[in-house]
Amino acid sequence: MLKKYRYFTLFFAFLFFQLAVAQSDKEKPSPEEIVKQKMEEVRKNISLDDLQAVYVENTLLKYFHQRDELLQTNDRTDILRAEMVELNAKQDQELLRVLTEEQLVKLKEVLKNNQNARKSKKDKKGKGKGKKH
Repeated sequence: MLKKYRYFTLFFAFLFFQLAVAQSDKEKPSPEEIVKQKMEEVRKNISLDDLQAVYVENTLLKYFHQRDELLQTNDRTDILRAEMVELNAKQDQELLRVLTEEQLVKLKEVLKNNQNARKSKKDKKGKGKGKKH
């Protein structure tokens, strides 16, 4: 009887762990998925031809990875901020190879709005958690 209880407990612990892992995977989309979502919004708001769209998507993905790597390897806020500014400038220069100034400005607006929308979603999710008064 005791062995059955142990196996039963182990089975549920394993099942709970699998659910937790699956849930955390759903909460954190891959960089490719994030950029694809951003590109859907970009295409709705900015008229890009196919070549521009591919170039913008690849450039955003490239710099997304670089920013992520930078965040993981650097703890100092002052250095991190300066390097992020430099990465943003490089990204802008690369995007200007295929975009007009006007398209770049619109792109930045769309990406900023997209980022603000995700932040407000996170804030709404987090409000339900915590102590009840």
